[in-house]
Amino acid sequence: MLGFEIKVNEDDAMYVASEGPSISVVMFVSQKDDKDGRYMTIGGMDSRINLLSWPGKDLELGDRIRIRVTEINEIKPVPDT
Repeated sequence: MLGFEIKVNEDDAMYVASEGPSISVVMFVSQKDDKDGRYMTIGGMDSRINLLSWPGKDLELGDRIRIRVTEINEIKPVPDT
């Protein structure tokens, strides 16, 4: 299935996909409560209009975010944290 590989700096990649013909993905970056930190949240919607979310990540100014369209062979559930 078609999806996105999202990588921050040299950290392990996160894979975002959903079964179905299409998926939309939105990335948000917000200030944390302490005002020094930033946090990235990833959400989206699949072709059946199901709302989706993936684990977020702490960010720092200057972090590099790479997004690549890729073929994803397996969807794995996100572990509860």
